[in-house]
Amino acid sequence: MKKFVTTFIAIVMCMLCIPLLSACSGKGSSELKYVQFTQEVFEVDKDQTFVLSYNVYPSTAENYSLTFDFLNNENPSESLSQVFTYQEIDGKLHCKIIEESCPEIKGYVYYGAGENDCDTCIIKLKKYPTQIYFDVTEDIINSGASYSLQLKAKINGVEQTIDNSKYNIELVSSAENVISVSNNSMMAVSTGLPGSATITARIIKLNGSYLGMGIDYPKGYTATIILNVVQNVGSWKIKLSSQDEFIKTSTDYNPLDCTYTTTENSLDLNIWLYSLNNSLIDNNTVSVTVTSSNNNVATVNKNGDYWVVLFNNDGTVCIEIISNAVDQNGNPVKIVFYLTKTTPVVGP
Repeated sequence: MKKFVTTFIAIVMCMLCIPLLSACSGKGSSELKYVQFTQEVFEVDKDQTFVLSYNVYPSTAENYSLTFDFLNNENPSESLSQVFTYQEIDGKLHCKIIEESCPEIKGYVYYGAGENDCDTCIIKLKKYPTQIYFDVTEDIINSGASYSLQLKAKINGVEQTIDNSKYNIELVSSAENVISVSNNSMMAVSTGLPGSATITARIIKLNGSYLGMGIDYPKGYTATIILNVVQNVGSWKIKLSSQDEFIKTSTDYNPLDCTYTTTENSLDLNIWLYSLNNSLIDNNTVSVTVTSSNNNVATVNKNGDYWVVLFNNDGTVCIEIISNAVDQNGNPVKIVFYLTKTTPVVGP
Protein backbone atom coordinates (compact mmCIF):
# COMPACT_ATOMS: atom_id res chain seq x y z
CA MET A 1 0.00 0.00 0.00
CA LYS A 2 2.79 2.38 0.92
CA LYS A 3 4.47 1.72 -2.44
CA PHE A 4 1.19 2.47 -4.27
CA VAL A 5 0.76 5.85 -2.48
CA THR A 6 4.30 6.85 -3.34
CA THR A 7 3.78 5.95 -7.00
CA PHE A 8 0.48 7.85 -7.12
CA ILE A 9 2.02 11.03 -5.71
CA ALA A 10 4.86 10.88 -8.26
CA ILE A 11 2.35 10.57 -11.14
CA VAL A 12 0.36 13.60 -9.88
CA MET A 13 3.52 15.74 -9.56
CA CYS A 14 4.53 14.86 -13.13
CA MET A 15 1.09 15.89 -14.42
CA LEU A 16 1.34 19.24 -12.61
CA CYS A 17 4.74 19.90 -14.17
CA ILE A 18 3.61 19.27 -17.76
CA PRO A 19 2.08 22.75 -18.39
CA LEU A 20 5.11 24.48 -16.89
CA LEU A 21 7.57 22.53 -19.03
CA SER A 22 5.46 23.12 -22.11
CA ALA A 23 5.41 26.90 -21.55
CA CYS A 24 9.18 27.07 -21.06
CA SER A 25 9.96 25.17 -24.22
CA GLY A 26 7.56 27.07 -26.46
CA LYS A 27 8.78 29.44 -29.21
CA GLY A 28 8.33 33.24 -29.11
CA SER A 29 5.68 35.10 -31.06
CA SER A 30 6.27 35.39 -34.82
CA GLU A 31 3.96 38.40 -35.24
CA LEU A 32 5.77 41.73 -35.81
CA LYS A 33 4.88 44.37 -33.22
CA TYR A 34 7.04 47.31 -34.31
CA VAL A 35 10.34 48.38 -35.89
CA GLN A 36 12.80 50.97 -34.53
CA PHE A 37 15.95 52.52 -35.99
CA THR A 38 19.03 51.86 -33.85
CA GLN A 39 19.89 55.59 -33.80
CA GLU A 40 17.84 58.76 -33.84
CA VAL A 41 20.56 60.50 -35.87
CA PHE A 42 23.00 58.93 -38.35
CA GLU A 43 26.00 61.19 -39.00
CA VAL A 44 28.02 60.15 -42.06
CA ASP A 45 30.77 61.33 -44.39
CA LYS A 46 30.33 62.05 -48.09
CA ASP A 47 30.77 58.88 -50.20
CA GLN A 48 30.75 56.71 -47.06
CA THR A 49 28.52 53.67 -47.52
CA PHE A 50 26.73 52.88 -44.27
CA VAL A 51 24.03 50.46 -43.17
CA LEU A 52 20.81 52.08 -41.98
CA SER A 53 20.33 49.70 -39.08
CA TYR A 54 17.08 48.93 -37.29
CA ASN A 55 15.65 46.39 -34.85
CA VAL A 56 12.42 44.42 -35.12
CA TYR A 57 10.30 43.57 -32.08
CA PRO A 58 10.00 40.87 -31.12
CA SER A 59 13.26 39.57 -32.56
CA THR A 60 11.49 36.29 -33.39
CA ALA A 61 9.07 38.03 -35.77
CA GLU A 62 8.68 36.37 -39.18
CA ASN A 63 7.05 36.98 -42.55
CA TYR A 64 6.89 40.77 -42.30
CA SER A 65 7.32 43.42 -44.96
CA LEU A 66 9.07 46.77 -44.52
CA THR A 67 8.93 49.88 -46.70
CA PHE A 68 11.44 52.75 -46.58
CA ASP A 69 11.18 56.35 -47.66
CA PHE A 70 13.56 59.32 -47.54
CA LEU A 71 12.63 63.00 -47.70
CA ASN A 72 14.43 66.32 -47.58
CA ASN A 73 13.83 67.30 -43.96
CA GLU A 74 13.79 71.00 -44.85
CA ASN A 75 11.88 70.79 -48.13
CA PRO A 76 10.04 67.43 -48.46
CA SER A 77 9.00 68.14 -52.05
CA GLU A 78 12.61 68.45 -53.23
CA SER A 79 14.14 65.31 -54.78
CA LEU A 80 17.13 63.58 -53.16
CA SER A 81 18.06 61.42 -56.14
CA GLN A 82 21.10 63.55 -57.07
CA VAL A 83 22.60 63.66 -53.57
CA PHE A 84 21.59 60.40 -51.83
CA THR A 85 21.43 56.73 -52.81
CA TYR A 86 20.29 53.53 -51.09
CA GLN A 87 20.15 49.86 -52.01
CA GLU A 88 19.07 46.68 -50.23
CA ILE A 89 21.84 44.07 -50.17
CA ASP A 90 21.44 40.75 -48.34
CA GLY A 91 18.52 42.09 -46.33
CA LYS A 92 20.37 45.26 -45.23
CA LEU A 93 19.80 48.81 -46.43
CA HIS A 94 23.07 50.36 -47.70
CA CYS A 95 22.98 54.16 -48.00
CA LYS A 96 25.38 56.85 -49.22
CA ILE A 97 25.43 60.64 -49.41
CA ILE A 98 27.14 61.50 -52.68
CA GLU A 99 27.17 65.32 -52.60
CA GLU A 100 28.33 67.85 -50.00
CA SER A 101 25.21 69.87 -50.82
CA CYS A 102 22.99 67.08 -49.48
CA PRO A 103 20.45 68.50 -47.00
CA GLU A 104 19.41 66.86 -43.77
CA ILE A 105 17.39 63.75 -44.63
CA LYS A 106 14.47 62.26 -42.72
CA GLY A 107 14.24 58.50 -43.08
CA TYR A 108 11.04 56.48 -42.61
CA VAL A 109 10.45 52.77 -42.07
CA TYR A 110 6.85 51.55 -42.42
CA TYR A 111 5.96 48.19 -40.94
CA GLY A 112 2.15 48.15 -40.88
CA ALA A 113 -1.03 49.65 -42.25
CA GLY A 114 -1.74 51.76 -39.16
CA GLU A 115 -1.18 55.52 -39.07
CA ASN A 116 1.52 55.17 -36.41
CA ASP A 117 3.13 52.00 -37.76
CA CYS A 118 6.41 53.68 -38.67
CA ASP A 119 9.64 54.98 -37.17
CA THR A 120 11.84 57.87 -38.26
CA CYS A 121 15.50 58.91 -38.11
CA ILE A 122 17.69 61.75 -39.31
CA ILE A 123 20.60 61.26 -41.75
CA LYS A 124 23.06 64.11 -42.17
CA LEU A 125 26.64 64.93 -43.09
CA LYS A 126 28.90 65.14 -40.07
CA LYS A 127 30.19 68.66 -39.39
CA TYR A 128 33.95 68.80 -38.94
CA PRO A 129 36.30 71.54 -37.73
CA THR A 130 38.20 73.68 -40.19
CA GLN A 131 41.01 74.18 -37.67
CA ILE A 132 42.24 72.40 -34.52
CA TYR A 133 44.74 73.58 -31.89
CA PHE A 134 45.59 73.12 -28.22
CA ASP A 135 44.79 75.92 -25.79
CA VAL A 136 48.55 76.45 -25.29
CA THR A 137 51.53 75.50 -27.45
CA GLU A 138 53.88 74.59 -24.58
CA ASP A 139 53.46 73.72 -20.92
CA ILE A 140 54.91 71.67 -18.08
CA ILE A 141 53.88 68.31 -16.72
CA ASN A 142 55.01 67.36 -13.24
CA SER A 143 57.02 64.17 -12.91
CA GLY A 144 54.75 61.15 -12.48
CA ALA A 145 51.61 63.28 -12.88
CA SER A 146 48.92 63.55 -15.56
CA TYR A 147 47.97 66.49 -17.77
CA SER A 148 44.52 67.14 -19.25
CA LEU A 149 44.83 67.99 -22.95
CA GLN A 150 42.43 70.76 -23.98
CA LEU A 151 41.87 70.54 -27.73
CA LYS A 152 40.14 73.49 -29.38
CA ALA A 153 38.45 73.60 -32.78
CA LYS A 154 36.81 76.09 -35.11
CA ILE A 155 33.44 74.73 -36.26
CA ASN A 156 31.35 77.02 -38.47
CA GLY A 157 33.62 79.83 -37.30
CA VAL A 158 32.88 79.18 -33.61
CA GLU A 159 35.59 78.02 -31.19
CA GLN A 160 34.72 74.89 -29.23
CA THR A 161 36.49 72.45 -26.93
CA ILE A 162 36.29 68.96 -28.44
CA ASP A 163 37.00 65.45 -27.19
CA ASN A 164 36.37 61.84 -28.20
CA SER A 165 32.68 62.10 -27.37
CA LYS A 166 32.33 64.24 -30.52
CA TYR A 167 35.18 63.12 -32.77
CA ASN A 168 37.64 60.26 -33.16
CA ILE A 169 40.78 62.05 -31.98
CA GLU A 170 44.15 60.39 -32.41
CA LEU A 171 46.89 61.47 -29.98
CA VAL A 172 50.55 60.62 -30.59
CA SER A 173 53.51 61.30 -28.30
CA SER A 174 56.96 61.84 -29.79
CA ALA A 175 58.49 60.17 -26.70
CA GLU A 176 56.19 57.53 -25.19
CA ASN A 177 58.89 56.53 -22.71
CA VAL A 178 58.76 60.06 -21.25
CA ILE A 179 55.11 61.03 -21.73
CA SER A 180 52.38 58.63 -22.79
CA VAL A 181 48.91 59.60 -24.03
CA SER A 182 45.39 58.24 -23.66
CA ASN A 183 43.02 58.83 -26.56
CA ASN A 184 39.91 57.99 -24.55
CA SER A 185 40.57 60.31 -21.61
CA MET A 186 42.50 63.01 -23.53
CA MET A 187 45.28 62.78 -20.93
CA ALA A 188 49.06 62.91 -21.11
CA VAL A 189 50.88 60.98 -18.38
CA SER A 190 54.47 61.44 -17.25
CA THR A 191 56.36 58.18 -16.77
CA GLY A 192 58.68 59.90 -14.30
CA LEU A 193 61.64 60.12 -16.66
CA PRO A 194 63.07 63.58 -17.37
CA GLY A 195 62.69 65.17 -20.77
CA SER A 196 59.96 66.50 -23.02
CA ALA A 197 57.60 65.30 -25.72
CA THR A 198 55.54 66.80 -28.51
CA ILE A 199 51.90 65.66 -28.43
CA THR A 200 50.19 65.69 -31.83
CA ALA A 201 46.42 65.47 -32.32
CA ARG A 202 44.58 64.56 -35.53
CA ILE A 203 40.93 63.75 -36.25
CA ILE A 204 40.01 60.49 -37.99
CA LYS A 205 36.85 60.87 -40.06
CA LEU A 206 34.06 58.30 -40.12
CA ASN A 207 35.34 57.00 -43.45
CA GLY A 208 38.76 56.31 -41.90
CA SER A 209 40.72 59.18 -43.49
CA TYR A 210 42.39 62.01 -41.60
CA LEU A 211 40.50 65.29 -41.52
CA GLY A 212 41.95 67.91 -43.86
CA MET A 213 44.25 65.61 -45.84
CA GLY A 214 45.23 67.19 -49.15
CA ILE A 215 47.98 69.04 -50.96
CA ASP A 216 48.09 71.80 -48.37
CA TYR A 217 47.88 69.40 -45.41
CA PRO A 218 49.46 66.06 -46.43
CA LYS A 219 49.07 64.77 -42.86
CA GLY A 220 45.67 66.38 -42.33
CA TYR A 221 44.84 69.05 -39.80
CA THR A 222 47.15 68.76 -36.79
CA ALA A 223 47.47 70.36 -33.36
CA THR A 224 50.67 70.14 -31.31
CA ILE A 225 51.73 70.93 -27.78
CA ILE A 226 55.18 70.54 -26.21
CA LEU A 227 55.14 69.20 -22.65
CA ASN A 228 58.25 69.55 -20.50
CA VAL A 229 58.64 67.24 -17.52
CA VAL A 230 59.44 69.09 -14.29
CA GLN A 231 60.99 67.01 -11.54
CA ASN A 232 59.36 67.19 -8.12
CA VAL A 233 60.68 69.94 -5.86
CA GLY A 234 62.73 68.72 -2.92
CA SER A 235 64.18 71.98 -1.61
CA TRP A 236 64.70 75.66 -2.35
CA LYS A 237 66.98 78.60 -1.61
CA ILE A 238 65.73 82.16 -1.08
CA LYS A 239 68.04 85.20 -1.04
CA LEU A 240 67.19 88.76 0.06
CA SER A 241 69.54 91.58 -0.89
CA SER A 242 69.51 92.78 2.74
CA GLN A 243 70.74 89.41 4.07
CA ASP A 244 74.21 87.90 3.78
CA GLU A 245 72.90 84.30 3.81
CA PHE A 246 69.93 82.42 2.41
CA ILE A 247 66.86 83.18 4.50
CA LYS A 248 64.68 80.75 6.43
CA THR A 249 61.14 80.23 5.20
CA SER A 250 57.93 78.52 6.25
CA THR A 251 55.30 76.39 4.52
CA ASP A 252 52.59 76.82 7.15
CA TYR A 253 52.49 80.62 7.64
CA ASN A 254 54.47 80.46 10.88
CA PRO A 255 56.34 83.78 11.28
CA LEU A 256 58.72 82.41 13.93
CA ASP A 257 62.33 82.44 12.72
CA CYS A 258 61.34 83.69 9.25
CA THR A 259 60.57 87.38 9.85
CA TYR A 260 63.13 89.89 8.62
CA THR A 261 63.36 93.60 9.41
CA THR A 262 64.59 96.24 6.98
CA THR A 263 64.83 100.01 6.75
CA GLU A 264 65.39 99.98 3.01
CA ASN A 265 62.69 101.07 0.57
CA SER A 266 63.21 98.09 -1.75
CA LEU A 267 64.75 94.64 -1.64
CA ASP A 268 65.82 92.25 -4.40
CA LEU A 269 64.53 88.70 -4.08
CA ASN A 270 66.08 85.63 -5.76
CA ILE A 271 64.47 82.17 -5.78
CA TRP A 272 66.01 78.80 -6.69
CA LEU A 273 64.05 75.54 -6.73
CA TYR A 274 65.82 72.16 -6.57
CA SER A 275 64.62 68.66 -7.46
CA LEU A 276 64.75 65.64 -5.14
CA ASN A 277 68.17 64.77 -6.54
CA ASN A 278 69.31 68.37 -5.88
CA SER A 279 69.27 69.48 -9.53
CA LEU A 280 68.38 73.12 -10.21
CA ILE A 281 64.91 73.56 -11.75
CA ASP A 282 64.80 76.20 -14.46
CA ASN A 283 62.58 79.08 -13.37
CA ASN A 284 61.91 79.80 -17.04
CA THR A 285 60.29 76.38 -17.37
CA VAL A 286 58.06 76.49 -14.33
CA SER A 287 55.76 79.27 -13.23
CA VAL A 288 56.71 81.12 -10.04
CA THR A 289 54.56 83.93 -8.64
CA VAL A 290 55.39 86.15 -5.69
CA THR A 291 52.77 88.24 -3.89
CA SER A 292 52.47 90.51 -0.87
CA SER A 293 49.72 90.08 1.71
CA ASN A 294 49.26 93.86 1.96
CA ASN A 295 49.96 96.08 -1.05
CA ASN A 296 49.59 99.17 1.12
CA VAL A 297 52.81 98.15 2.86
CA ALA A 298 54.67 96.49 -0.04
CA THR A 299 54.24 95.30 -3.61
CA VAL A 300 56.25 92.69 -5.53
CA ASN A 301 57.27 93.00 -9.20
CA LYS A 302 59.18 90.67 -11.50
CA ASN A 303 62.40 92.07 -12.94
CA GLY A 304 64.08 89.61 -15.27
CA ASP A 305 65.41 86.65 -13.27
CA TYR A 306 64.58 88.13 -9.88
CA TRP A 307 61.81 89.96 -8.03
CA VAL A 308 61.74 93.39 -6.35
CA VAL A 309 59.88 94.07 -3.08
CA LEU A 310 58.95 97.76 -3.07
CA PHE A 311 57.82 99.23 0.26
CA ASN A 312 55.13 101.90 0.34
CA ASN A 313 54.73 102.25 4.10
CA ASP A 314 56.03 100.89 7.36
CA GLY A 315 54.49 97.62 8.53
CA THR A 316 54.71 93.85 8.27
CA VAL A 317 53.72 91.77 5.24
CA CYS A 318 53.73 88.10 4.37
CA ILE A 319 55.59 87.36 1.13
CA GLU A 320 54.10 84.29 -0.55
CA ILE A 321 55.91 82.30 -3.25
CA ILE A 322 53.83 79.81 -5.25
CA SER A 323 54.97 77.55 -8.09
CA ASN A 324 53.13 75.18 -10.41
CA ALA A 325 55.90 72.67 -9.66
CA VAL A 326 54.92 70.14 -6.98
CA ASP A 327 56.65 68.29 -4.17
CA GLN A 328 57.13 64.52 -3.96
CA ASN A 329 53.55 64.14 -2.63
CA GLY A 330 52.06 66.01 -5.57
CA ASN A 331 51.28 69.13 -3.52
CA PRO A 332 51.87 72.59 -5.04
CA VAL A 333 54.99 74.29 -3.73
CA LYS A 334 54.12 77.21 -1.44
CA ILE A 335 56.80 79.14 0.49
CA VAL A 336 56.27 82.11 2.82
CA PHE A 337 58.34 84.49 4.90
CA TYR A 338 57.66 87.85 6.57
CA LEU A 339 59.13 91.33 6.13
CA THR A 340 58.86 94.24 8.57
CA LYS A 341 59.63 97.70 7.25
CA THR A 342 60.65 100.42 9.70
CA THR A 343 61.76 103.99 9.13
CA PRO A 344 65.13 104.81 10.67
CA VAL A 345 64.96 107.15 13.66
CA VAL A 346 66.73 110.38 12.88
CA GLY A 347 68.71 111.83 15.79
CA PRO A 348 68.30 115.39 17.13
